[in-house]
Amino acid sequence: MKRIVACFLITLLVSFLLISCSKEESTSEIQLDATVLAIGSTSDGATKIETETLNLVNVYRVSLGLNALIEIKMMSVQAALHTDYVIEEGKISHDYFGKRANYLINNIPAESIGENVAAGFTSAKSVLNAWLNSPAHRSIIENSRYTHTGISIKTDTVGKYYFVQLFAVK
Repeated sequence: MKRIVACFLITLLVSFLLISCSKEESTSEIQLDATVLAIGSTSDGATKIETETLNLVNVYRVSLGLNALIEIKMMSVQAALHTDYVIEEGKISHDYFGKRANYLINNIPAESIGENVAAGFTSAKSVLNAWLNSPAHRSIIENSRYTHTGISIKTDTVGKYYFVQLFAVK
């Protein structure tokens, strides 16, 4: 089983290394302190692109010697609410990030929350590549203190993708 997982991770990493991109992107972060927790997986209701994006982020993190992020459903729900908001607004933003962060800090509970958002990319590979080419986004993805995540990726009425990924230190 470990061999299959290792082959899968290597395949995803090689796929990731062959990508390029750019478009709209943004990042935000609230810091408090650090701790750790349990185990999780991609939510049952996750879309293919959400699962692929989370897998690529985790393959990248593991390639750096970092932990894979564990998805928390409550974080994905908060990401989905913000995705709906930015679709309604027609542009990416971190509007109300403090409210989302405080909600998660108090209800997970967590000690730190980060957020990456983007729009206009057409694949998990392209959005991850763009985030990694942005120092602010990269620093959130590469932050060794983050242990948990929530993700939401949706399209607007014309098919434009909007991406929101939240990160937590538990």
